[in-house]
Amino acid sequence: MGNKKLDMSEYIKALENFIENHADEIVQNGASIAEFNKLLKAVKSNESKVARMAIKQYGSIEKYTEAMKKNMNNFSEAMESIMALEYE
Repeated sequence: MGNKKLDMSEYIKALENFIENHADEIVQNGASIAEFNKLLKAVKSNESKVARMAIKQYGSIEKYTEAMKKNMNNFSEAMESIMALEYE
């Protein structure tokens, strides 16, 4: 695979934007900005490995990125579901 096929820049940009624009929401839902920053750093450090995993699971980096963007858009709902499970 060429480097272009393993380019995670759109996903990385989506994570950076989410952290920057939703910090209050992240904290309000019991998550940690530090944990999101660790995730971002890990993705950047292991970009080709993450890209191969994305392609294996979703068929392409673009499909993976779109799925993750959808998850980020539903972050509050997902966190509420997780928190409800933890306290049942």
